[in-house]
Amino acid sequence: MKISTFRFILYLLISALAIPTITGNDGLWASIAYYLFMLSITALFMYKDGIRWNFWFHSFKTSVIRSLLYLPILFLVLLLVGMLFPFTSLPAQESSENVSTVLLFLVTVVISPFVEELMFRGYIQEYIRGKFKKETTIIVSALIFSLYHPFYIFPYIFVFGVFQSTIREMNGALYPNVIVHTANNLITFVIIKVMGG
Repeated sequence: MKISTFRFILYLLISALAIPTITGNDGLWASIAYYLFMLSITALFMYKDGIRWNFWFHSFKTSVIRSLLYLPILFLVLLLVGMLFPFTSLPAQESSENVSTVLLFLVTVVISPFVEELMFRGYIQEYIRGKFKKETTIIVSALIFSLYHPFYIFPYIFVFGVFQSTIREMNGALYPNVIVHTANNLITFVIIKVMGG
């Protein structure tokens, strides 16, 4: 299967230009709308380029167990990244009273891991794999993933993207990525909530 370069560039433009820029509860609703939109667009583009969804279903039990084994490795790597690139300052956040915890949980832990993995390790990485060797595919995919996130967390997101792209290349299936991404976001969500009060 060969993914159309024109459609791939169009997909990147649509996904980048549609990213919501508002904050607070309105921003969370906009994020939900964005992810639902991107889920639809990604499914459409995958269909048009002949990418089948069978990468979800093979060796499910083995991949789930393996996914859980990846987590300690990921957290150790991210801890090292945090020691090398500590946050000097975070951008001002809205007061936690203004942001619904349920909406934030829904966006961060439930919706974004699934849709982002489908976007970045599903469609985008599939295209890049057709153009480059495995190592370059992992780096380019992680770089594109990083560009869709705030710059102040670039080292974390880039390393996380490399980790996720490697898992995708090793497994072939996509749901291990969703499991790892969900667990990572859940732990981050809990830490932020505990530290933020």
